[in-house]
Amino acid sequence: MQVLGIDFDYSKRLIKLTLKTLKTFINKCKYIFICYCVTDYINEKIYNTKRYFRNLIKYQYIIKKDEWWDFFHFEELIIFKLKDLEKHWEKDTHYVGDCFTKKRIQYMLKEWNKIKEYEDEHPFDKKVDKMREEWFRKLGKLMPRLWD
Repeated sequence: MQVLGIDFDYSKRLIKLTLKTLKTFINKCKYIFICYCVTDYINEKIYNTKRYFRNLIKYQYIIKKDEWWDFFHFEELIIFKLKDLEKHWEKDTHYVGDCFTKKRIQYMLKEWNKIKEYEDEHPFDKKVDKMREEWFRKLGKLMPRLWD
């Protein structure tokens, strides 16, 4: 049937063909998306397993010496973590102000070294406890900036 030079039968067939092609395309996209999700899931599990063993090796020295009652190893763990953060900070961080945070991390490490030097010179001084308390207060202020 033709009206004003337009073949309606041809148009209906063309629309049916287009809808069929569109459905096929959507089904293929679903298949590709499912394959991508499964592959991504498997890759993530492999990566997490590698990262688990890498961290286990990296922290083994501190973990070996750790005792639940000993505060010293907790401090050692924090300092180790701050040094690791300092090493990777500007390379792997992606936000405005990461330079400032790296400087804060470096400052915290310098302050910790000053506390340790003072503690070596004056082993039983009450000032060391106050210096540590102040250092942990500053660390508490720094913590929200470390969540990249």
